[in-house]
Amino acid sequence: MSVNVTTLETLKEYFAGVIRRANHHGPNIKAIVFPLIGYLVANVDVGSIRVRSHQGSMCNVLWCKLSGKPYAFSYAHADGGSIELRLNNLHGPVIARFTNSSSVDDFRRAFAK
Repeated sequence: MSVNVTTLETLKEYFAGVIRRANHHGPNIKAIVFPLIGYLVANVDVGSIRVRSHQGSMCNVLWCKLSGKPYAFSYAHADGGSIELRLNNLHGPVIARFTNSSSVDDFRRAFAK
């Protein structure tokens, strides 16, 4: 099931959970979460954010549109952990993987492809 994110309050609640889980389970991505949040907020198509939910709690999957193109972000456990960016949905091709060593320029390049 998914939740449409239509308020800043819901977005903050979602990202607080992502940060909490990254601090505990995702040391390889916890520093990149904040720049990624900023990039998304500045560039996302208004009204396009959805997040996965399970038993009433929001999980580590986010779908959105940027310049009309659909993307899915999720946490990947392989190789020490990364945030995967996929085109269209969770089964789409992987466009990029982000870790603590990623930069905002890496975000720009990923979305320019």
